[in-house]
Amino acid sequence: MGIFNLFKSKKSNSGISQQKIKTMIKESCEKKLPVSITIDNNSTTFMSTLIAFDPEEKWLIIDTLIPDAGNKYLRESESLNVICNENNSVNSFSSGYIGEVTYETYPSVKIRYPETIEVVQRRNYVRVDPSIIKPIVISFESDKLSQIEINLPVRDISEGGVSLILPVDIGKQLSKGTIFNKVSISIPDRGKIITKGIIRSLLKGSPEKQICGVELVGLTEDQMDIIYRYVVERQKEKLRKAKKIGS
Repeated sequence: MGIFNLFKSKKSNSGISQQKIKTMIKESCEKKLPVSITIDNNSTTFMSTLIAFDPEEKWLIIDTLIPDAGNKYLRESESLNVICNENNSVNSFSSGYIGEVTYETYPSVKIRYPETIEVVQRRNYVRVDPSIIKPIVISFESDKLSQIEINLPVRDISEGGVSLILPVDIGKQLSKGTIFNKVSISIPDRGKIITKGIIRSLLKGSPEKQICGVELVGLTEDQMDIIYRYVVERQKEKLRKAKKIGS
């Protein structure tokens, strides 16, 4: 998972109005978007989902944290940092624990409504690993190679690129900076994306395999949206599975 960086720690002053904050929170709750939460400036990240909000009463309702250990830390916390990936941007806000509640019969957590929201400056994008049951298949063409179908699952994918595991006999024919004139990515239930790519990293994973990081170049807005929606749905799927295992 180390091929692409998620974001820089530096933040920009958002200048977002209260009405805009309300709209952003409303959309995130309606879509039940996954969020990442850190507690008391600790580096450990926990996952949750935005569920409901009340800007007048100044609270948000989120799902209980995953892994479950985070809920204990949450009860003893002084501050929270919440990061949400929405509409090709990563938004961050500070919050605090209010208490445990039951929302629509489910155990939930009430936290403080954000006073401000910051837009995080990123190098690249949130990435996810595809399902083993429904792998993403990639093929590519370059001046060095004829078209090759990679039947192994893509290692991870984001709006910025993909990483994949190559057999050594293919990897040794490639190098950092190699340009793929055509990259074809078949995303389960969402169709095929055809674009260009360039190898940004080529690492030795084992004697038989290499890990290749490919930046996707020239994606259209529609193609970006396909990947973005896949990433969000995959995050939700992993959250559902984690909750099922923990229940």
